[in-house]
Amino acid sequence: MNRLSAGFAESMASWSKAHPYLVAILAPACIVLLRLLVVDRLIGSKHPILLFLVAVIVAAWIGGLKPGLLATAISSFTLLYFYFPSEELDSESSSDWTRVLMFVIVSLVVSGCFELMKRAQRSKDSLIAALRVSEDRFRLLSSQAPVGIFQTDSVGNCLYVNECWCDLAGIPADEALGRGWLKALDPRDRERVASLWDDSARSGRNFSAEYRFVTPAGKVSWLQSSARPIHDADGHILGYLGTVTDITARNEFEQSLKDADRRKDEFLATLAHELRNPLAPMSYALELWRLEQPEGGPLDYVRKVINQQLQQMTRLIEDLLDVSRITRGKIQLQMQPLDVRALVNRSIEAIRPFVETCGHKLTVSLPDEPVLVSGDEARLTQVLGNLLHNASKYTGRNGALSVSVVSQDGRASIKVRDNGPGIPADMLTSIFEMFRQVDNTLTRSQGGLGIGLTLARQLVELHGGTIQARSEGAGRGSEFEIRLPCLAAAPDAAGRQALTEAHPLPRRRVLIVDDTQAAADTFGMMLNAMGQETQVALSGPAALELASEQHPDAIFLDIAMPEMDGYEVARRIRANADLAGTVLVAVTGFGQQEDRRRAFAAGFTHHLVKPAKLDALEAILMSLPEREMSSTPLA
Repeated sequence: MNRLSAGFAESMASWSKAHPYLVAILAPACIVLLRLLVVDRLIGSKHPILLFLVAVIVAAWIGGLKPGLLATAISSFTLLYFYFPSEELDSESSSDWTRVLMFVIVSLVVSGCFELMKRAQRSKDSLIAALRVSEDRFRLLSSQAPVGIFQTDSVGNCLYVNECWCDLAGIPADEALGRGWLKALDPRDRERVASLWDDSARSGRNFSAEYRFVTPAGKVSWLQSSARPIHDADGHILGYLGTVTDITARNEFEQSLKDADRRKDEFLATLAHELRNPLAPMSYALELWRLEQPEGGPLDYVRKVINQQLQQMTRLIEDLLDVSRITRGKIQLQMQPLDVRALVNRSIEAIRPFVETCGHKLTVSLPDEPVLVSGDEARLTQVLGNLLHNASKYTGRNGALSVSVVSQDGRASIKVRDNGPGIPADMLTSIFEMFRQVDNTLTRSQGGLGIGLTLARQLVELHGGTIQARSEGAGRGSEFEIRLPCLAAAPDAAGRQALTEAHPLPRRRVLIVDDTQAAADTFGMMLNAMGQETQVALSGPAALELASEQHPDAIFLDIAMPEMDGYEVARRIRANADLAGTVLVAVTGFGQQEDRRRAFAAGFTHHLVKPAKLDALEAILMSLPEREMSSTPLA
């Protein structure tokens, strides 16, 4: 059966090729018969060429140039043989030869014209067939595509949507045509998306938007849609072709990540608060111990040991929170011109007790001229403190440390070197990664979370600088180099005078508010030792009552308290005109940027994180406005 079908198809193909030539043969023959039987009886042998020209036209119309040439040749032979005998041509005139020649020329022109028409038609048919194949292929592919596909005209009216688009929208294809697709949009997004689409169609720009579809059943889906214009050869826009992708799962995942990140931030803030609260009274007690007991006493070593461990705990908490802030882009640098020499000296003074306890020899090399950079003083001091602390901690007792500063090629170079165990070559880069430590075994002698160097690198990079680790191998020490861009101009030192013993603290009335008895009492005792008049309140209502009676110069106020939190206490104090001059200082375990914002919005003047540092307290007390002291003591 297949062979028969193939044979039949082959025969039909052969016939389609042969029949134009058969027409070219039969058409002149039919003209001869027609003249013999009909025309010659009516008009004689006049005008024979016209009918033969009809035969040529029929053959060329059906078959094109070659059948037309065949019909021309047969017709010319017939004319010469039957209608223009050779003896007449020779004896009478050449006009008949001319007529035959003209016939041949006209026949050739007619055959050529029909050939051109045939070719044009074939090209048109081929183009139409190719377009149909392309369209069929496009519709087949789009019907199987896992994304919604749509096509519009040049002004943005929908011409086609595929099955996936209909599934996403919940409406049939015929309802989406024109501007019907807008019906599938969530009413909250409809006007916005229509405006964006109209703007793109008018300007010829690409279209991109995220919006929601709402099916008749009430299902809401988030979609990402984009479309590009289709241009012709002259650059004119023929229409738009676009896609629609369901991003509901992606959005839900992103939202879950945001929720998890928010819960993590809340956990870190709560953790920091709960850790700082017990650290605060211990820190205040140590400061009180230092103020009351001179150095060199029998228990001075005990105090230093406790102080070191307390500082280490505080450092770990601050590093952990700072890394979280930087990762989320919520850290803000207070940039100002700084002398690197002063930064180094300040960092060394902060770490010197720990260095001395370890028995290290510290060598410092600073240039004679200022080395100026633009930076956040507290953050750069923190970076240098981390490097110095690591060098002291990981170098064996009685080691050698050095710090050097040079200015070269427009950059300040700060190098911290030690003669400790060194860093393996394969870890010189990865050591700056989060939680990465050279020694991860249970037998390692030094603690830490492995985030100090990560924090150092992030802070240095925020300043436009770089940090690099070097080591010549095991047992040959290590070197960390910080490079920061230098400034050409000198910093303005006005208003930055440090507190010294030549400027003793003025005596102020201070109210301390904290619901933790130990924290409030030790804080108060420390301020008393600093020459301040203090009184303690253990709740918000008690603080409001004492503040109204005593009119203190400053109130150091905890935030997280039962009954009435510190924000509400601050708002009520700010609403009391008699306490307009009182300075409010938040002393809290919540130290994130949002906590600071809320504190200042509630009316606080300063925000300190527990345990409050002594120099910060001194700076606040020095800045309090002059007020007359009442003869009645506050406490």
